[in-house]
Amino acid sequence: EFRRVLFRSHKAEIIAKPDKTPTGMMVWTLEGQMTGVIGDYLIKGVRGEFYFCRRDIFEETYEEYK
Repeated sequence: EFRRVLFRSHKAEIIAKPDKTPTGMMVWTLEGQMTGVIGDYLIKGVRGEFYFCRRDIFEETYEEYK
């Protein structure tokens, strides 16, 4: 499948279909490149690194702070 990069920085890329509909995002983590999909949470770690977490896992692991 052809994917087009809509945005690129030294830490992330936004990936899209040929019609520019976003399909996901790639970030470079401490372990290497990681791809997330629309609906994933993007989390910033304690060392300033970024990583993705699926929505269902995020909602089971964390609770809303009020």
